[in-house]
Parts: sequence; structure tokens; C-alpha cells
Amino acid sequence: MASPNENGPRRTIAVNGTEIEVLAKELTFEELVALAEPGHTDPAPNYTITYGRRQHPGMQALLPGQTVELKMGMVFDVYLANRS
Repeated sequence: MASPNENGPRRTIAVNGTEIEVLAKELTFEELVALAEPGHTDPAPNYTITYGRRQHPGMQALLPGQTVELKMGMVFDVYLANRS
């Protein structure tokens, strides 16, 4: 898997409301956690990710170990799961 800044077409995505330009065709769950929380110390499985496209209603879940094919205008919500 290529780093989010190495290979692929240039795309602008939004991660937690911040626009980020990446050079990748796809990103993994773990790469999205790293983009959202640089230097995070919690294991990636403790995060929850949902994603979709601005012009399309509805969000989908991304699970640890999965990848998502990037399309222009995608939005990602990445947050630490609140488990008790």
C-alpha cells in the first residue's frame, strides 16, 4: 500500500472537517487514523471511521484492516470510540 503522499492521482478529501490533499488511489483504515490524529498513541482499532461524498447522502463505516477507494470530494469522520 502506498503512503497517502506517494503515488496516485491528486485528490482533496476532508478528514474531520479539514481538507487534505493526498496522492493515493486508496487509503487504509490505519492511514486515515494517522491523517486524522498525527502521532496518536491509541491503537487504530479504538477508532471509528465513517465516510461518504459531499453530494451523496448517507455514510458508510470503514473497519480496521479495510481500504477505501478515494474519490474527489469524499469526507471522513475519524474519532476515538467511546467504550466503557
